[in-house]
Formats: sequence, structure tokens, C-alpha cells
Amino acid sequence: MLDVKLLDRKWFMFLATFVFLEPYYFFFEAGLVNTLYKGAMILFFLVGVWLAFRLKEMPSAVLVFAVAYCAIQGIAQVVIAKTAFIYMRESISIISLCLFCWMGVRRNLVSLMGGLTLSFEVLLYANLLTLFIFPQGMYTTEYNGVKAWENWLLGYRNVQIRTLLLGACASLMYSYMTTKKVSLRAISFIVFTGVTILYIKSATSLIGFVVFAGLFLCFMRRPLPRWINIASANMVAITVFTLIVTVGIQYLFSFVIVNVLHRELDFTNRDVVWRTAWICITQSPLWGRGDFLVSDLLGKYAHPHNYWLNILLRGGIMLCLPVILAYIFATRGTMKSKEAILAKYLVITMVSFAVMGIVESLTEADMLFPLLLIAHEMGRKDLSLLEVRNTRTLNLLRRQA
Repeated sequence: MLDVKLLDRKWFMFLATFVFLEPYYFFFEAGLVNTLYKGAMILFFLVGVWLAFRLKEMPSAVLVFAVAYCAIQGIAQVVIAKTAFIYMRESISIISLCLFCWMGVRRNLVSLMGGLTLSFEVLLYANLLTLFIFPQGMYTTEYNGVKAWENWLLGYRNVQIRTLLLGACASLMYSYMTTKKVSLRAISFIVFTGVTILYIKSATSLIGFVVFAGLFLCFMRRPLPRWINIASANMVAITVFTLIVTVGIQYLFSFVIVNVLHRELDFTNRDVVWRTAWICITQSPLWGRGDFLVSDLLGKYAHPHNYWLNILLRGGIMLCLPVILAYIFATRGTMKSKEAILAKYLVITMVSFAVMGIVESLTEADMLFPLLLIAHEMGRKDLSLLEVRNTRTLNLLRRQA
């Protein structure tokens, strides 16, 4: 019979999280592996729901927000836009990851982060292998007649950082929990993430990685200032985006954008899609458009290339509400946390995503909500008991090392 003791097993948490961190390649390629992935997702989703009932604890507020986010997104598409709910797979992944992260934090944080770290390591090194075997791209994707060849196991070159940066955060947290320092294993993950970003030559990914690595190095041995937090990072990102659209603030940094990042000052015609997306949002501000993938909406673009615009376009103000609440609760959690170093790694990661979100929609970043959930749980008064609760696990891990 399934028991909550499974949550204390790192191998179980690895399987439970790896299934929902589905490589982008299997999402596009139909076949036996795709079918197996779907079956495994349904199985572990049901197992997660069963274990949640067995755990007999009040659900995390951010878990409720994640469920609301997926439900509102479904309503916006099926009821408002009267189209098929194309995000069912994404929604199952988000809810399931939140479910296992919530149970993992409440039951055994070390096992959770150990399983997550292993999942991300498998994805990182498998993706690196595909980069070297298929230097020009592993497969081709097409949208509205525009083909993209630069796709590997973790997807298109701009998408990969959304998995790898979350993995770097998990690796740092697990390293500190088990060794009280930054281990060689965590450093290797960060270094090979950097190698991947340099290889695929994604400017947006490079910016996100530089912000992450820069903050990590600057505050490796000292705490983050309180003004650097999850909420403030997103407010700054929204302000910068507004200034780019309204007054063209990017021209003040033309040398860096053009000569260093090799990007146009209109961010590869993103200014056009931003204006188009905003017009579409104003037509249905409460529930959004839902059917934003329809070709006559954004033309050749599959999304509006801004994190908050993407949310507004998918589900309007209604969809924004659970996301904003999740960010507020996560900010409070990290600021109240007794585990300052673990909270610091979470904040650094979320700041990096806020910066990338200025010019990217951050689609396929299914671990964002679970990471916000972990950040919120960091502020729980009984979190310090995890050290006592996990003493046996820590001793076992040290003996194995």
C-alpha cells in the first residue's frame, strides 16, 4: 500500500519530479516514449493526490494558487475563447510538481531537493550529449511556416535556460543542506549550464545566467539586502519593460545590446508583438483571449515575448491574480525564513527569471510555481524542525558520500 514514507526516499522523489519535467523533445515527437511519458504522468499524478490525502495536512496557499491558475486558464480557453484546452499537459505538470514539492517540504526537504537535483542533472547532461551529437539541431519545429532547426532535448535554444536555471537553484540548495557548503557537484552543474548557454548562443539565456551567476558570486558569503527580493525584482522588471515600450530606454544601452549581445534595439521586432498583444488584451482585459496561438492574433509569433503580457493574454486579470498572490506569499516566505542561505538561492533564481521575463514569456518553465511554493514554505515557523526531522537522512547521506 502506498505510504507517505515514500516521500522520505530520494529515488521516489526523483521519479515523481522527473516525470513532470518532461524534455521538450518528447512533447513534439510522437511515439512510444511519448506514450510512456503520458502514462507515467497520469500514474504519478494519481499517486500524488493519494499521498496528499494520506499526509493529512492543510495544503500550501501557493498550491491553491497553482490550481486556481490552471483552472482559470482552462476557463479562458474553453468557455471564453471556445477552443480546446491545449494546456492540459502543462497544467498537470504544474499541479503535480507543486503537490510533490509541498509534500516534500512538509515531510522531508532533503529527499525532495535530492530528487529534484538528480532529475535536473539527468536533463542537463543528456541535453549536453544531444548538443554534441547534433550540433546543428536535433529536430525541426514549425510555426506559421517559420521553421526552427536549433532544437535539442530540452527544446529551442531560448527555452533551455528555463529548466537549467531552476536545476542550478535545486543543486545549490541540496548542496548546502547536505554539506553546509557549495559542493563540487553544484559548481559542476552551474559550469555546465554556462557551457550549454554559450554553445547555443542565446542572448536572453546569457543575460539570465549572468544575473544568476553574478548575484551568486557577489553574495556567496554575505546575505542579500532585504530590498533584493522576489516582489521587488518583478516590480523593477515591469517598470523597465514599461520604459522600453513608452520612452525607448534601451537606446541608452545601445552599445551593450548591439555590440555585446548582438541584438537589435527593437529586440528582434518584439516591439511590434508587444503592441499587438496589448491591443488584444484591452479587448478582453478580465479573461484575456485564451486562444493566443491563433495565427491571426500575433502573426508569426507564438507568444507575446513578455512574462506578464503572456499571462494577461492567456487569462487576463483573472489569471494574473493567483500569480501575483503566489509572488507575494513567496516573498514573505523568503524574508521570514530562518534558513537564510536556502532562501537566498531561491531569491537569486527568481530575480534572474524576472530579468529574462522582460523580453521572454517564460513558457515551459513549469517549475516556477513549485519554486514559489518552496519559497513560501521557507517562512513556516516549524521549518527549523526539518533539521531535527532529517537528522537520520543527513547522517545516511554523509556516510554514503
